[in-house]
Amino acid sequence: MELQEALDLILPSFQRYYTIKTEGVEAPFAAEADFEVHTEQYVLVKIAKIAEIDAKEYLYFALVDNPSADTIKELAAKAWEQGLAKVEPYYGHKSSDVALFIISKSMDENALTAVKKTKYSKNYKFGFYGWSNFKLVSVELDKKQCSSNRLGADFKKLIGNILFPKGGKEKK
Repeated sequence: MELQEALDLILPSFQRYYTIKTEGVEAPFAAEADFEVHTEQYVLVKIAKIAEIDAKEYLYFALVDNPSADTIKELAAKAWEQGLAKVEPYYGHKSSDVALFIISKSMDENALTAVKKTKYSKNYKFGFYGWSNFKLVSVELDKKQCSSNRLGADFKKLIGNILFPKGGKEKK
């Protein structure tokens, strides 16, 4: 399976909830996806609003043949930077998470270690204005396995089921 084919298999699963962008995406990414949810809580009538809550998620997809640990760190830093640039914290902001999916042919052990150890997190006004976390998932097409950092475990399972429904395995 080629890198672009894998991306073409993954993107439709996000299409229902995310706004996907494949053209005009800033390098080094091949695609972006945004998700936004807004909820309100009120008492009896809408004018008596108690709370207003926003949660957002920004996904970035990168296609790299054989990334090194430095490449992983650079891609993660770039995705984190671009995702945080979109965040607008205020009293009703709950969270704005940033996720990066790296699709590759294969990775060496140093790159896999970099994936597992990558961690970014930010609080806004001590958490009163919400927070942002970073999720990272890597896919190795030759080995048919997915790896992730701690926060990317849910996405790892989803991507593994999409790309490798029977013969693939997830690497912890």
